[in-house]
Amino acid sequence: MTVGMWERVDGGYRVLDWEAVEVCLDRVREIRGGPAGPRLGTGARGPGPGPDGRSIVVTPPCAACGTPSARIELVAPGQFPAQWEQWPSTVQASIVRQREPGQWYLLFQGTATYNGYGDPIDASRAGRIAQAFRPPLSFA
Repeated sequence: MTVGMWERVDGGYRVLDWEAVEVCLDRVREIRGGPAGPRLGTGARGPGPGPDGRSIVVTPPCAACGTPSARIELVAPGQFPAQWEQWPSTVQASIVRQREPGQWYLLFQGTATYNGYGDPIDASRAGRIAQAFRPPLSFA
């Protein structure tokens, strides 16, 4: 049953209920016996920037039309970005070689700019960014 979880949009789908998707993904990982992956969501809960200190992805809506206006991803230390599997293997290898222990990464994609494969940031900045995107968002 997918009613309310996503909707069709031009070129694909838009997720409406990230929490339900997270529950489904966790269950699939549990069944397959694989490690927990980055958590997707619209806000942070618990310790650290994401749930249980995990990565988060937020897509804040446009204040005028409600469609996603940007994509912000905070990647926790020791985890990989949500779209890691689609990245070229040469980029993956470079990131793995250069990654510092305990290092958070920020990936940003807006309507006019983006930061490619991400920038390293400290835990304090990651926490401030996560706090800014906790629902309910305010556009005042």
